[in-house]
Amino acid sequence: MAQKKKQTGIQLQEKILLVTTFLIGCVAGWYLYITAFAPQFDHLVGQTEAVYEDLVVIGEQYGSTQTAATPSFQVLKDGSFNYVTYSPETGEATHKEGTLPRSLWTSVKTDLGRVKLEMLSKPVPALTCAPTNGGVNYRYDVTLNSVVYNLNTCSSGLSQDQAAIATLDKLWTYFETLQ
Repeated sequence: MAQKKKQTGIQLQEKILLVTTFLIGCVAGWYLYITAFAPQFDHLVGQTEAVYEDLVVIGEQYGSTQTAATPSFQVLKDGSFNYVTYSPETGEATHKEGTLPRSLWTSVKTDLGRVKLEMLSKPVPALTCAPTNGGVNYRYDVTLNSVVYNLNTCSSGLSQDQAAIATLDKLWTYFETLQ
């Protein structure tokens, strides 16, 4: 009687099983990456710097006539902006994003140079601030070449420079007219 010879090694059927298992694992991994991992980082698209260093203007309103949630904006060096305002009735935030008109952003960049920002950020005594009279004041953080300048219409040199206030008011006027 002939004995069956015991085969050593991997048979064809086992090879097919290993290859298909590997391929299904690759497809499942790709699917999980596309649906779960990648969408978490969509908001970081275009942001390659941890800190924006060239030119960034951040503005915020504050005062006694405002609610606790006051409008604010951030404009990056390329003129792209984020503007947040709040509904007085519900307090719900409304976010608007876009790019400033080139002429407006060029005007702001021209009017706010390093020397001017140094002068505007120096502290001055606050004689009368708009919030104490029921008005609104503005606070700005302007980053230029990695230096942050804190401007305030109440307590810095900005309060005494009407031309700089007019320049920054152009930004508020633009944001308030957005639909």
